[in-house]
Amino acid sequence: QTTLIDVMKQASQLGYRGRHDKLKPVVEATHDLPRIARLTLRRNWKGLTAAQRERFTERFAAFSVARYANRFDGYSGERFEFVGEEDAGSTQVVRSNLVKSNGEKIPFVFQLRESDPGQPRILNITADGVSDLATKQAEYARILDASGFDALMSAVEDQIRKQASGS
Repeated sequence: QTTLIDVMKQASQLGYRGRHDKLKPVVEATHDLPRIARLTLRRNWKGLTAAQRERFTERFAAFSVARYANRFDGYSGERFEFVGEEDAGSTQVVRSNLVKSNGEKIPFVFQLRESDPGQPRILNITADGVSDLATKQAEYARILDASGFDALMSAVEDQIRKQASGS
């Protein structure tokens, strides 16, 4: 969250590419992107070849970073406040708020699980009651079921391009 705020404060100087480059190592270190990619495709994961899994995981990670670089594109006094944390079995739940300059609070819930011993990493973020993982699961399952893997990869590539162009 500290890096996000720093990037937001420098957003115009950095531009999209600079924000992307600053956020990429942080997103990769804090998110379990390979596990999120697998969970995103759920039942469809087993039907993919190893090459397809690898390709999807790599492009999904690229999309995740691109989305952060696009969304955190300015600063007007926002800050994060820690609300609390709890253990829920093998998952750690961390709650925080993004506090806007007008005092409005947007609740965030981070679900983390250890990917390596002592290294909890984000598996899902729920922002203002909307689960990022559930949203992507529904969207990507619909594309895979209707049109197959190549169509899904085209959709992910389109999403990356839209993030980079600020759409």
